[in-house]
Order: sequence, then C-alpha cells, then structure tokens
Amino acid sequence: MHELFLSALKFLEYPQNIYKGMIKILMIYIIPLATVSNVPAEKILGKVGMIDTIEIVLLSLVFFMLTRICYRLALKRYSSASS
Repeated sequence: MHELFLSALKFLEYPQNIYKGMIKILMIYIIPLATVSNVPAEKILGKVGMIDTIEIVLLSLVFFMLTRICYRLALKRYSSASS
C-alpha cells in the first residue's frame, strides 16, 4: 500500500491537464486524487471557471453520498468482537 501511495503521489506533481484518456478519467472521477491536489491551486490562480466549480461541487456531493452509503452498510454488518 505504501508503494502504491507513493506512486500515486508522482502523478500529482504535474497538472491534471497533461493527462489524457483513461489515466485522466481514473485520476479525476474514480480515484479523485488529481481533483484534490490540482483544483485548489488552479482556483487560486483563477484558472477554474464557474462550470468547473459546479462540476467539482457535484462530484464532491456524489463522493460524499457514496461514502455515507458505505458507512451505513458497514454499520449494519458490524458485529462486536467482544460480544
């Protein structure tokens, strides 16, 4: 896991605009590492427009809802080790 994380960090050293195809889809929508690392810097520089901001907010809401659903499912299946 450690090596995988370090390899992913290498992708984040560069702006997300240089990636094309499946890598870009993976880094933005499936594992949103590029979004987390690039968007704040681009927003400060004024390179993110209103459409991009709306897309980022919607994407954040989708990931929040998925996290919440997974958390609730995990709580339903949880059983204590001591009882």
